[in-house]
Amino acid sequence: MKSNSSMAPPNASPNISAPKENKYSKLILGIGSFIVIMTAVLIANIILSNKLVEYSADVNLAGRQRMLTQRTAKLVNMIQASTQTQNDTATLAAQNELRLTYKLFDQTLSAFTNGGDTIGADGESVITLRQVSTPELAAQLKEANDIWGRFGRNVQNLAFTPPSRLDPIDIDESVEMAASYNLQLLALMNKLTQGLDDQAQETAGTLKMLQAGALAAILANFVWIITSAFGSLRRTDAQLIQYSETLKTHNESLEATNTDLAATQTELNNSNENLQSAYDSLKKYSSEAEQRANELEKLSRDLNRLKEESDTIFTSVDHGLFLIDKKAIIGRQVSSSTYDIFETENLSDRSLIDLLRPLITEKDTRTLESFLQLQFNPKTSSKQLIKFNPLKKIEITLNWDGQGFINKHLGFNFERIVDNGEIVAILVTVTDVTETVALENQLKQANQDQERKTGLILDIIRSDSQELEIFLAQTDKALNKINDTLKEEGVGDKATDEVNNNSHLIETIYRTVHNIKGNASMLKLNSIVETAHQVEDKLSMLRKKQHVTGDEFLGALVELAYMRELLNDYEELTQSLLRDFVQPAPSASAAPLTTSEKLNNELVKFTNDISAELAKPVQLQADLNVDSLGDNELAVNKDIIIQLIRNSLSHGFEDADTRKQLGKWERGSILLSNSIDNSSDNALGQPAHVFKYRDDGAGLDPAKLAESAVAKGLITAEQAASLKDNETISLIFQPGFSTASSADQHAGRGVGMDIIRNHIVKQLGGKLRMSYKTGQYLELSWYYPVAKNSPSVPAPQMAQA
Repeated sequence: MKSNSSMAPPNASPNISAPKENKYSKLILGIGSFIVIMTAVLIANIILSNKLVEYSADVNLAGRQRMLTQRTAKLVNMIQASTQTQNDTATLAAQNELRLTYKLFDQTLSAFTNGGDTIGADGESVITLRQVSTPELAAQLKEANDIWGRFGRNVQNLAFTPPSRLDPIDIDESVEMAASYNLQLLALMNKLTQGLDDQAQETAGTLKMLQAGALAAILANFVWIITSAFGSLRRTDAQLIQYSETLKTHNESLEATNTDLAATQTELNNSNENLQSAYDSLKKYSSEAEQRANELEKLSRDLNRLKEESDTIFTSVDHGLFLIDKKAIIGRQVSSSTYDIFETENLSDRSLIDLLRPLITEKDTRTLESFLQLQFNPKTSSKQLIKFNPLKKIEITLNWDGQGFINKHLGFNFERIVDNGEIVAILVTVTDVTETVALENQLKQANQDQERKTGLILDIIRSDSQELEIFLAQTDKALNKINDTLKEEGVGDKATDEVNNNSHLIETIYRTVHNIKGNASMLKLNSIVETAHQVEDKLSMLRKKQHVTGDEFLGALVELAYMRELLNDYEELTQSLLRDFVQPAPSASAAPLTTSEKLNNELVKFTNDISAELAKPVQLQADLNVDSLGDNELAVNKDIIIQLIRNSLSHGFEDADTRKQLGKWERGSILLSNSIDNSSDNALGQPAHVFKYRDDGAGLDPAKLAESAVAKGLITAEQAASLKDNETISLIFQPGFSTASSADQHAGRGVGMDIIRNHIVKQLGGKLRMSYKTGQYLELSWYYPVAKNSPSVPAPQMAQA
């Protein structure tokens, strides 16, 4: 039975299509970016590492140049010593080593200057050096080439000339040039080494910055991948919801179709076809849904892995890493090393400025606030900010618990994080460089100690060993005497009763130290001379005060302690050199010098040295015979003569142009002699030793002496006007009197003539006589009693400058 009602057509299957976007495009892009960044960093690391290796080789070769300058000076002195003793074997050995040293130094200096090959630090390999292009280092190399051009010719001549043809004058000239140029070359090579080392440090800093930038880029890439993944998940969820709604509508259509199938078989067949089609579509959609679920699961695993890698980086990196916002608030993600560096757990969501405020000065805190504001200002150049980083290297003291103090040296680096052209955060890298700073300080101290000992060794090599031993013994005795005086008399702490006592201590120590300086200057022991000069500076300040307390002595006592330390070093190094380097025995035909000959020669050399230093040509004719004098007697007279020579050259002699204008010989003259007057017709009225000293300098000018005494505050202008000439002349023996406008190593302290009078009157028990003519000459004679068993003075041995 057919139904009269019309059947409704079945609903058509809905149009459902899968999204066509590439699900892996952003993930692939992120991984590709990571690979590119790592490859670029690896290539940059290799390039910069190779540069560091080259700089390391340059620094090593520059350091070798320092050693070669010292070796050249030493070999020149050794050749002089061996030629003087006619030891050709030693001369040839020294020449062979000098040739190698000359070639190595000259080749390396040329390679640094122009670029080229030279022998490596191992002595075998050949290294190609790049031409030094830094203007400052190039200027230093030019100066070194100028010095080496003068000095090298003498060294080359000395190295390649057979011993039999060596000219003693050329040898002496080479020794003098070695003494003059060695320290200059050494200083220039030190600067070259330091400059090359600075370039290496700059390259290492670039490498560190590159690594930090790469890490920041990796982190940014990681954040981008995570952001992209979450966006993909949200879109997938929306599509799944849409597919579910479509499936629900399709099910409703199937129910309607089943109702219609009860009315007609034909429609049932059509509905079956529609149902089959819908089933196929549903199966397809179900497969796609399952595939997307698998993709989501894989993406979730990738995200977890990336998070683990990020956590590993923040846990294992040995630098402090964290982000700060515009308010300088530290982000939530902080590397583990950051907590170790600051030794506190309270870091996240805390202001960086508040964290550092108790650790740095208020001025640095204000500077940091301004600096961080500039970091977020896009108009400010990043390069300028790196240059003016106030926290590039700072020292802090941690005391969070209020108990123990911990000092650290930290280095901060700030890198901008930019998103769509806007600075959104600052990546802060904190490095603990405490150990590096400590090693740098240790290395600096070790270099200073080595340089000081090298200077001492050069002083010892240049000095006569016997005279040096005598000087060390006398100086040791003098320093012990100062210590004994300080213990016996003490240093007052009040400004009343102890004033006179402290003033006496100052003058006593002053005379002793000035005397030590004169003897050290004669032996060219520059370290002792400079230290003694420092002691005199300290004591000179105390001499100007009316009241001196014990605390004010500390500066001078510290310098005296350092002088004692230098003396011990000289003694130790002298013994070591005598033990390790056996000097060649003197020739059998050469008679040993007498005490008189040695003293005359030393005084002539001393005069020549000071004459050359002050640019005043002066000739000393020393006609002394002191073989019969006792050691103490000889030492006292030697001190007197040294003081007189220094005073004459500093105060008495005019320069060559002035002498020529005055009608004098351009070269000044000093006459020095001694004798024994066995009669009673002398200043003492009994047999006496007589020493005579005469120079043809400017003599004495009573008017100028009185003017200097008034300027020094020793007398008033009224007193000066009432003084006779002989009374005015006697002022030169007052402590603190000097005509020099400023003090140097030879004069200006106002203590030289005071020492002379003290030695003659108190130590020798003698008398001093003085005559002069203004603008013409000054003559001093001193007399002191002859010991009962003192022999007559034989004919003197003449020594002439």
